[in-house]
Amino acid sequence: MSFPAVLTLLSALSGAIIGQIVSHTLTKNREEKNRVKEIYTTLYFSSLIKIFLYFDIKFNFRKLHDVKHDVDEEKLMEEIIKEIEGKLYYLTPNTLFKMENVKSEDYFEDQRGDPLSNKYQLVSAFLDDLYKYQMDYRILDERHFKKIMNYIFLYKFLCFLHDSLSDEEAYLILSNKFEFRDHVYQGLYLHLKEIEDEEDIYHPIDRLNSIKYCLRQIGTKDFLEQDEVKKIMSRKYNK
Repeated sequence: MSFPAVLTLLSALSGAIIGQIVSHTLTKNREEKNRVKEIYTTLYFSSLIKIFLYFDIKFNFRKLHDVKHDVDEEKLMEEIIKEIEGKLYYLTPNTLFKMENVKSEDYFEDQRGDPLSNKYQLVSAFLDDLYKYQMDYRILDERHFKKIMNYIFLYKFLCFLHDSLSDEEAYLILSNKFEFRDHVYQGLYLHLKEIEDEEDIYHPIDRLNSIKYCLRQIGTKDFLEQDEVKKIMSRKYNK
């Protein structure tokens, strides 16, 4: 066989092999994306509605006027926990650990931290997983992800507020969320996530400073001028 013929044959074989590799890779990527979409549908679809509702009820600015008197927000939170618990197969290790903290309350007198804080952290970790799925696979379009991103940030912010401020102060801040500049939520979420992930490195004062930083970024001038908010902004960390 002449050299040009051999070269032609090798080129054809190489093209076929590369074509098979590319086709296999694309098929695997497509299958993985479909798998993640199935996880999103199974894991998040029903739970997200309740997660949104809980936050909007808990931190409603006109709660006594707008929310029906027989609404039990704590029962709604328990429903959220049960839904997440029913999907353990899909949860990441971090979310499983948060679930362990919540479930330990059923068995131990010496609870692992504040019960409500544990529940907030579980929901926030659950949403962390969704954020990662979105960044890796783009399972949601930009418009729908923007709404979900709002709650991903707000629940993470809630964890910081609940652990660092009083319930009244947390309510004051989050019930005014309609005034917040939500276009900065994603960047602030990543900031809070970094603090949370490096908890053994950061001092509690970093949590308080992060709260102040977030308030400066999201708060309008009128919001930041409220007396109670100004007290929070001027607060120093006390051991």
